[in-house]
Amino acid sequence: SRREDIAALRDLAPSASILVEVETSMHRHGVPADEVAALDLDGFDLRGWTIHLPSGASLDEGREMARIVKQHPLASRGIWFSHLSCDDYIALSKKLDVPVRMRVGTRLWLGDANAYRVTGTVLDVRWLPKRTPVGYHRVK
Repeated sequence: SRREDIAALRDLAPSASILVEVETSMHRHGVPADEVAALDLDGFDLRGWTIHLPSGASLDEGREMARIVKQHPLASRGIWFSHLSCDDYIALSKKLDVPVRMRVGTRLWLGDANAYRVTGTVLDVRWLPKRTPVGYHRVK
């Protein structure tokens, strides 16, 4: 999700059901943190927010991302988190006053290399400063 993607979707399907992804330290996809609070989602059927954390993510980053989402008037729709341990997920869900959900797709398929075939399509290009850690394992 980027602000311009949401604007384009508004032209194509103004009442679409959506989840909005917030950019994390992975720098993969998502609305930048400093744009979340003012994001115009009027008319959409917002199902919630998704936080795709790096592999082995920290509870601290999860808390910070939740704080960012909670600045938006529609934060109460719920937040999906990936790559938190079960204990961290439970701790976070007890602290937040919005619905918290666990994204579990990676745990279901990533463990068995025979379960998938790797292909790729470029969906987005993000220019970042040199040596910015990126990806699941935050490689520089």
